[in-house]
This record gives sequence, structure tokens and C-alpha cells, in this order.
Amino acid sequence: QIPIFLQEIDHIVHLRDRVSPTTKIALNEAGVIPVNDNDPASPLLPPIYFNMVAGLFTVLVSELSCKGVELVGSSQYSGLTALPLWNIPDQQYPGVSMTNWTTGEGNPRYWALKLYLQYFGPGDKIVYSTPLSADTSKIYVQGRITNHGKKYVVIVVNMTNQQQIVGLKHVQEAHVSIVDESTHDQHWKEYTSDSETMTLGRFAVAVVHIIRTPDMTTQE
Repeated sequence: QIPIFLQEIDHIVHLRDRVSPTTKIALNEAGVIPVNDNDPASPLLPPIYFNMVAGLFTVLVSELSCKGVELVGSSQYSGLTALPLWNIPDQQYPGVSMTNWTTGEGNPRYWALKLYLQYFGPGDKIVYSTPLSADTSKIYVQGRITNHGKKYVVIVVNMTNQQQIVGLKHVQEAHVSIVDESTHDQHWKEYTSDSETMTLGRFAVAVVHIIRTPDMTTQE
């Protein structure tokens, strides 16, 4: 569905450019909502669901930034199931929540977005982005030279429900940050890698800051 949605965005951007080039584009309510999300009889969502939607939103925001969309909004910071213990009798769209409604901790949607915002922002130079189509690859990749600090950084998203091995060819040293099943409602995990491969759990979101390759001096 993402490729079809992005085609519609292309039409809107083309119309904007033709009619009112200085008009800014904002997009709201972006993301995923389960069928019958507000039905109290609907089954509880498995934890991996929130990793899946975190990955999808990361891909969507990354692609929209290529197309000149200035603002992307998403529901909602806190949704929840009915909680009689707290005198909350009605369900409130738990499938779009960015927080764990029993602990107050951010869920993978929250942490993936926070990770994205820590590295990326206006003025970044996008040097590569995975072509999206109906038969797109299992891994989404977007490479950037960040406007802040001029860092060489790669967004990597596992778009599948299976573990994937990702090649980091010619990367001699990198700082890797990952939001996945193991981190769940906690801060992303971080490590320094000198390996030419990286293992991503299902629907994992990673940011790879390339520190050293054979053709570049070391970055801080």
C-alpha cells in the first residue's frame, strides 16, 4: 500500500508545484490502524505489531521527506484498552498508541521516531533511497549526509516478519542503533561494529552512522 499512497502524494506535489509552488504540504493521521481497533471485543495486539508499524512509519516518513512534504503528523501519543482499575471504561484506539498504556513507557513506534529525529532533519542530503514498488525488496535503505554535523548515515528497515542479514560492504567502522523486539518499550540498543554484515530482527529499524571506510577519514 505504501507505493500506491506515494503515487498519490506525487500527484499532489505536482499540482502544488504547478499552481502554487510556495505552498507547504502537511500530512496528518499517517500510519496504520487495525481493523476494529476501537472494538472492546477485538483481540489484544501482539507486541510485534508495534515493531511492524514503527518500521512502516519510518519508511513512510523517509520517503515523504524525499518528496518535499514539510510536516507529517500521526495519531496518537497515548491510546489504550478499557482499564476498569483506573475507571476508564472505554477502549481508545490502542493500535495507534505510541506509549504502553499500563507503564507509560514509549513503545517501538515512539522509540523509532525518536531515533529518526535524533539523526535526521531539514537540509539533509539524500544520496540513495530504495525504490518502492509492489515487489519491493525485503530491506528498505536510505542513505543521507546529515545537515547537522555532516554525518554519513543510513536508515535500514527490515520490512519482513523474518530475521534478515544486511551487508555493510566496505564499512570498516560504524555506530549502529536498533529498535527491535528485544528493546520493545525501552531505549534502542547501540554498539560499534567493524563487521561487513548486520543482523536485523523482524521489523527492526536501524540507523547506521558510518564512521570509517577505506575511502574516507574517520568521522566523529
